Amino acid sequence: MNATKPSIRKFNPGTFQSDDELLRQFVVRKHELQIVLEVLSENINAKSCQHILVAGPRGRGKTMLLARVCAELRTNEALSQHLLPVRFMEESQEVTNLADFWLEALFHLAKTTAAANPEFSEELLVTHKDLAARWQDSNFEDLACAAVLGAADRIGRKLVLMVENLQSLSADLDPDFGWKLRKSLQSEPQIILLATATSQFKELREADGPFFELFRIIHLEPLSVSECSELWLMASGEERDSREIKPLRILTGGSPRLLVIVATYAEHRSLRQLLEELVALVDDHTEYFRGHLEVIAKTERRVYLAVLDLWQASSPAEIASRARMDVRSVSALLARLADRGIVLVEGSGRKRLYSAAERLYSIYYKLRRERDEATLVQQFIQFMTIFYSSQKLDEIFDVIRLEAVQSPVIREGFQRAMASDVADTKGLYQKTALAIDLDTAKELIRKAKEHIQESEHQMAIEVCHELEDRFGESESPELKVLVAIALVEKGKLHEIGGEFDAAMKNWNFVIERFGRGDLPIYRKAVAHALFCRGNLYSMESKFDHAIGDWQEIVERYGDSGEIELHEDVALAMVNKGVIQRTRGESDAARDSWGAVIKLFGESELLAVLEYVAIALNYLAYIQYELGREKDVLSTCEEVEIRFREYDQDKRFALPLWRTKLTKACALFVLEQGQAALDVFRSACTVFDPEDNGMVGHLMARTMKMIAAGASAGELAEILSAEGKNTGIVESFVIALRKHAGESVRAPAEVLEVAEDVREQIEKDVPKSGSEGGQ
Repeated sequence: MNATKPSIRKFNPGTFQSDDELLRQFVVRKHELQIVLEVLSENINAKSCQHILVAGPRGRGKTMLLARVCAELRTNEALSQHLLPVRFMEESQEVTNLADFWLEALFHLAKTTAAANPEFSEELLVTHKDLAARWQDSNFEDLACAAVLGAADRIGRKLVLMVENLQSLSADLDPDFGWKLRKSLQSEPQIILLATATSQFKELREADGPFFELFRIIHLEPLSVSECSELWLMASGEERDSREIKPLRILTGGSPRLLVIVATYAEHRSLRQLLEELVALVDDHTEYFRGHLEVIAKTERRVYLAVLDLWQASSPAEIASRARMDVRSVSALLARLADRGIVLVEGSGRKRLYSAAERLYSIYYKLRRERDEATLVQQFIQFMTIFYSSQKLDEIFDVIRLEAVQSPVIREGFQRAMASDVADTKGLYQKTALAIDLDTAKELIRKAKEHIQESEHQMAIEVCHELEDRFGESESPELKVLVAIALVEKGKLHEIGGEFDAAMKNWNFVIERFGRGDLPIYRKAVAHALFCRGNLYSMESKFDHAIGDWQEIVERYGDSGEIELHEDVALAMVNKGVIQRTRGESDAARDSWGAVIKLFGESELLAVLEYVAIALNYLAYIQYELGREKDVLSTCEEVEIRFREYDQDKRFALPLWRTKLTKACALFVLEQGQAALDVFRSACTVFDPEDNGMVGHLMARTMKMIAAGASAGELAEILSAEGKNTGIVESFVIALRKHAGESVRAPAEVLEVAEDVREQIEKDVPKSGSEGGQ
C-alpha cells in the first residue's frame, strides 16, 4: 500500500510546520508522549511541579517529541487552558548564566504569544529590550525572572519551558547555574521545565549534582523493528515487511533521523537496490556526517575518530593505542564525549567499552578513509543484502531469469537484430525502398543499443517505439523480424522501469502476431517473449500463468529440430520444475527436470548442457529433502562424471559447486562426517564471495549441515582457513561461532546480523531429520 508522502524535517522538526503536519508525522514514541502528557496534566493543579528530562543520543527523536508536545498543548482544549509551551532554540548560544536563561525565556514567550495576542507580545519584547540594557544591574537576574513569572500570572497559565541540550548548558555556564535553576524550579509552580539531553551527564546522575533526582527522566531507546516499519511508511509512503526493515534498523541503530534520511532516499528501490546503493547515500550526505565531526573539539575529535575506526566496542587502552595518545588523557576525553552523548558506554570500571552513539558514522569514516576499509564495509552490506532479501534463506530454487537489469542481455538481443537477415532475400534489395527501410530500421536498433551502454533506458524505449511506429505494419519478413526482436527487448526495458503492464503488452503483441511465423527467427522471438512473460508472471506469484507460458514453449518447440530453440525449451522446463517444487509438487518437479536430462543430456550446445547440470543439481537437492541420501550421492556422482571436463567453465561452476554442498549435507546425515568435511573444505576453496548466488547457497547449505549434525565450530574453522578472508565470510563465521557458544567481539552491526543468522540456524536444527538414506 502506498500512502501520500509527506514533507519531512530531518533536522528541525516543528520548524514552519503546522500542528496538523506534526500530528500526522508523529508515528513513533507514542508511549513516551503519553508519559510526558500525563506528567504535565498532573502539574496543572500541583503546588510543586514535576520536571521532565528526555534523554537520548543525537537523532533519537527528542526534538520531534518536544514539537509534538507543543502541538498537543496548543490543540488539546483541556491542556491549552492551563499550559503554554515556550520552546527555546535547539542551541541556546546566548545563555551564559541564569539571568540570560530568564531573558531568553521572556523572548521566546513573546514570540509564542504573538499570533494570539500581538499587543501583549510587543509589550514583552519591549520589556526584554529594557532588561537587556540593564545587564550590569546587581539585581538583573531577579528582574529577568520576575518578568517571566509576571507574564505567566497575566496569561493565567503555567509555562512549559522547553530547553534542548541541557547537558551543554550545564557544562558551559558558571558553576552556580544548575543550583540556582534548581532553586527557582522548586519554588516557582508557574514554571515547568521540559528539557532534553544527549546523555545522563554528571550534574544529573551524581548525588551531589544540582539536577540529581530533580527530573522525571524518559529515555529514548532505539526504535524497534515494528516502530521502524511505521516510521518508514510515514516517511517514504511505502510498506516494508519486518525482514526488509531489520537490516535498515541495524545500520541506523534504530535512529529515527538516520532512518528518515534513508527512507527519503529509498523511493521505489527494492531492499537489494537500497542496500547496494547505501554507499552512494552516505556519500550524498557527506556534509551532514562531516559537520558532526567538525563541531567536536580537535583533541576530542582525535579520540572519537579512533572509536569510529575501531568500529566495535573498545577499551580505553585500545582507543588510546589507535589514537596514539596517553591512556589517561583518552579516558578523560571519552568521559566528556560520553557526557555529551557522542559515544556510548558499556560496562563499568575497568571493563568499560566505548563505541559511537550513532550508527553509520563508522561506516562513513571507513568509506572515506581508505579503499581496503571501504571494501570491508561494502562486503558487510553485501552480506546483509543476501541474508535479508529472501523470506526463506534455504530456498535455493529461484526461477532462472534472463535478468532484465543486466544490460548485456538486452544488448545481445539487439545484436541478433543487427545481424539478422533472411537467407533467401539477402542481397536482393540493393537500391530499393526495402533496402532503405532495412538500413533505417537497423540504424534505429543501433541507436537503441547505444542507449543501453549508457544506461539510458527510457531513450532506448523511445527509439524502439519509433521503430514500431514506422515499420510495425510492414509485411516485409526482414522488417517484421527486426520489429519482433525490438519489441521483446523493449518489453525487458519496461520491466526494468517497473512498467509491468507495458512489458506484457509488448510480449503479448509478439506472441500473437508472430506466433505462426514460418521463419526460425520468428520462433526464437516468440519463445523468448513467452519466456519473459512467464518470468514476470512468476515474479507476481501467478504461478499457473507462468507454468502455462513455459509449457507452451515446450509444446510449440519441444520436438523441433531447430537446435537454436533447444536452449529456450530446456530453460522453460527447468523453471517449470522450480515452480512445481515451490508449490509442493515434488514428483511433478522431478519429472520436469528428468525430462530436461533425458532430452538434452547429449546436447552439443554448452548453453543447453548448463541447464542439464542445473536440473541434475535441483534433482539432487530434492532427493535430499525427501530423505533419499543414497540417491543424492548417485546423482552428485553423475554430475561430477558428466561435467568434470567443464569445471573451468564459469557456466558450470555454480551447479558443480552447489552439488558439492548438497553431497556434504547427505554425507552428514549418513554419519560420514570426515568425508562430509572434506567435501565442504573442497567447496570452500573455490567459493567466490563476490557471487551473491554462491554466498546465499553457502549459508543455506551450511545451516542444513548443522541441522544434520555438523559442528558449527568446525565449519567455521574450515571456512576461515579455506575461504577468502572477506567481510562476507567474516560475518557468517561470527554467526557460526556464536552458535557454537564462543564469545566474539565485532562491530555492533555485525553482531546483530550474526545473531539473526544464529537464530535462523536454531530454527533449522529441530527440523533436521531423515529417513536414513533410503
